[in-house]
Amino acid sequence: TPDGMAVDWVNRNLYLSDSHNSRFEVASLDGKYRKSLYIERLRKPRGICVDPVNGYVYWADWGAFPFIAKMELDGMNMEVLAEIGLAWPNSLTIDLESGTLLWADANRKRIGMMNTDG
Repeated sequence: TPDGMAVDWVNRNLYLSDSHNSRFEVASLDGKYRKSLYIERLRKPRGICVDPVNGYVYWADWGAFPFIAKMELDGMNMEVLAEIGLAWPNSLTIDLESGTLLWADANRKRIGMMNTDG
């Protein structure tokens, strides 16, 4: 069951986060291609956003050890960007012009932000 989705408008793909099955999927917008992306440490992925210009997908995971991370569009080279001070991070969005990543933390009832490189 998808919890989050984001469109890569450059490559015409749809990224889905699925916390029930602890996975990400990517599918072409025309429905001809679909693939699961295995990500180490993935437990309960929630919010997701895409930066196709720079080639990254960002997501929040609110498992037992919540974090915000990024990976390349093909699911490779995952990098954790934030782990401290998070509880239920979700609802990610990105300001491509400033390179700012924003999220809501449903448990702490606050909005957080950081540079896209952490």
